[in-house]
Amino acid sequence: MLLFLQVRLPQDGPPVNNALLCKPLGDGLFELRRQPKGQKLRVVFFYDEGRRIVCTNAFSKAETTPRTELALAKAQRKRYLMAKLARELIIEEI
Repeated sequence: MLLFLQVRLPQDGPPVNNALLCKPLGDGLFELRRQPKGQKLRVVFFYDEGRRIVCTNAFSKAETTPRTELALAKAQRKRYLMAKLARELIIEEI
């Protein structure tokens, strides 16, 4: 998943026509998912300014997306948009 996030996602964007890899969660949030054997890693993201992708949180899950993870993603999106509006947004390369 880390390789996908660092290399493929910036070059290709999210897998738009592949419901197995990218799933809408509602309220403008989406879930990137890989289906390896073992733990299922998920990354929640939203779009900003067209196709800019902002990842909010990552977690492993079983069947359904935990409500706590959705609440965290919504709060992170709100903080991001407020910082952007106030021109206090700092983007760091990792």
